[in-house]
Amino acid sequence: MSRQKLLPIMTVCVLIAVGISGYVWFSHNRSPQSPGPVEKITLGTDRSQLSFPIWIAEHQGYFRDAGLEVMIKEFQTGKSALQTLLQGEALDIVTVASTPIMLQSFGRDDFRIIATFANSQDNDKVIANTESAIATVTDLRGKKIGYVKGTRAWPYPLAGGHGRAQTR
Repeated sequence: MSRQKLLPIMTVCVLIAVGISGYVWFSHNRSPQSPGPVEKITLGTDRSQLSFPIWIAEHQGYFRDAGLEVMIKEFQTGKSALQTLLQGEALDIVTVASTPIMLQSFGRDDFRIIATFANSQDNDKVIANTESAIATVTDLRGKKIGYVKGTRAWPYPLAGGHGRAQTR
C-alpha cells in the first residue's frame, strides 16, 4: 500500500483511538451529580466483615452518588448500635445481625427491618489451638467459652455438642 493511502487510514485510526480513550477516561473520572436534593442520614454500624458493604459504599462514593450524605457512627457491635437507636439517640438506621433483632422483638415492636444487605450461613466459627485436646464440640464440655451475649455468636455455645471443630 502506498504512503499516500496509508496516511489517511492511520490518521482515522488514531482519531478513533483518541476518541475512545477520551470517552473512557471522562466516564470514569467525572463526578456524578445526584438527581435532587441531598438527604442527610446517620447510620450506625460496626467493623465486622458483614458490614463491609457499608464501608465500601462510603469509600467509593455510592451514597453521595445516590444523593445521600451519610454520617457513619461506628460501634463495637451491631447489637450496641441497635440499643443506641432504640434508646432514641441520634441514629436514623443501623446495621445489625438477626439475633439482636429477634431478642429485641420479644419486648418491643417500635422498629422495623427495612432491608437485608448481607447473608451468611457459614460465618461464625469456634476455633481451637491445634496443640489443645479439643477436636470436636463435645470436647468443650466443662471449658470456658468467650462470646458476646445477645449477638449473632451468642446462640452457638448454647446449641450443644453437635458437629466437628474445623482446623486450619
